[in-house]
Amino acid sequence: MIKTWGQLWRNGKMIASDTCVSEKHDMSDALQECIEYFGHAFDMEAPMWHSAHTKQLRDFQKMVFTREDFIDRISFDRFEMQLIERD
Repeated sequence: MIKTWGQLWRNGKMIASDTCVSEKHDMSDALQECIEYFGHAFDMEAPMWHSAHTKQLRDFQKMVFTREDFIDRISFDRFEMQLIERD
């Protein structure tokens, strides 16, 4: 089980925020479920996952997705997802 906090930022201000809880036991599956949840909640496409995001998650329990991580044009500067609880 994991709990994540997703946030959208534009011009240095948080414009949207929500949490996601996944009961999946596999970390990759749980993260994917939360990314899909935030995509629906924030009306955005799922960002591309790169090795830098894996390193951010490992080192900081947080990932930052910028415009370069999305195929379509986005209306925000970055999407952050922070791991706030893990069983």
